[in-house]
Amino acid sequence: MGDDPGPDLWADTTTPAVEIHRGRYEPNEEPGPVPLCTGVVRVGRLDFVRQLTTMRATGAAPLNGLIRFGRFFAGELWDAYGPGR
Repeated sequence: MGDDPGPDLWADTTTPAVEIHRGRYEPNEEPGPVPLCTGVVRVGRLDFVRQLTTMRATGAAPLNGLIRFGRFFAGELWDAYGPGR
């Protein structure tokens, strides 16, 4: 994710590039050297709204988990697109 000239926050956050590698993802390990395939996922507005309704948090205070995620996501957007970056 990064800012290009012009208002493109929506396109940047709903059009991620993807790579699919053989094997299982393991944190802190590099993926296989050659991706099996690459592409771009395009998430439409209605699909994005629908995805938001599927978010669930568990634990003693699930609402707090959703709020923390929202703050994190908004903070990342602010860091990438806000003034003075």
